[in-house]
Amino acid sequence: MTDGMGKRDGPKGQDAPPSQTARLDTTTQNAYGAPRVEGASDLLRESEARFREFAEASSDVLWIRNAETLQWEYLSPAFEAVYGRSRERASQAEDNLLRWSELIVPEDRRYALNCMSRARDGERISFECRIKPQPDGRGEVASKQCFPNDRSAR
Repeated sequence: MTDGMGKRDGPKGQDAPPSQTARLDTTTQNAYGAPRVEGASDLLRESEARFREFAEASSDVLWIRNAETLQWEYLSPAFEAVYGRSRERASQAEDNLLRWSELIVPEDRRYALNCMSRARDGERISFECRIKPQPDGRGEVASKQCFPNDRSAR
């Protein structure tokens, strides 16, 4: 039995020896902590599955970039239709930020890279840039919304 302060009562109201208290605390933590962590993992997997389902059905390009390196961690299938490039090949490029910027018309490139830099520095930003015409002659205006995310807070 505990005294309401988390201490286990020993004989005649005395505190239990520390070894018994530590064992009780560990057991309590494992008994109650583990299910919460497993539940959080399930919720995270479910959330990631919903994101991928949304991204793969969207005609807009969605991507996730590493905040430090700005390398892609995820590219939605719409990337191929909008940019005319394979997303696997694009994400495997050594410097895919540079490769991405080469797909933007030269007049918009500096502005787009500046906006990406501002997002990396923590600013939430929206911008538009024009994508070079594809072999079929089609060119697009791409609207970008950048949302910095501090993954260390997870």
